[in-house]
Amino acid sequence: ILAIGDKGYVGLGKRLENTLDYELIIQNRANQVANTATEKAFLGIFRKTIETVNSILTEQFNIQYTRAKSAWGLTNRIIAKITSLTFAIYLNFITQQPILDIKNFIF
Repeated sequence: ILAIGDKGYVGLGKRLENTLDYELIIQNRANQVANTATEKAFLGIFRKTIETVNSILTEQFNIQYTRAKSAWGLTNRIIAKITSLTFAIYLNFITQQPILDIKNFIF
């Protein structure tokens, strides 16, 4: 997994005992000075989108309550919820509706 982040990831590699166990690659800038305006805009766009998608999964799909009885069931239920969200986003894209406005599909 490749994680691209800003100052929130500083020291994460040190906190993890063995990064090979997690298969995690953390990329951050070497000097870690304040982000430039371009970097702030770039990260801000993706951060807002990720927070919106997480909010949709939590509020609309209740992803925190899966009630699965096994790891396999948990995986299937989470995949089903993410797939249905992806399908709703795709249908909004095709019909030229706001991409993350999925309440018309749920209610």
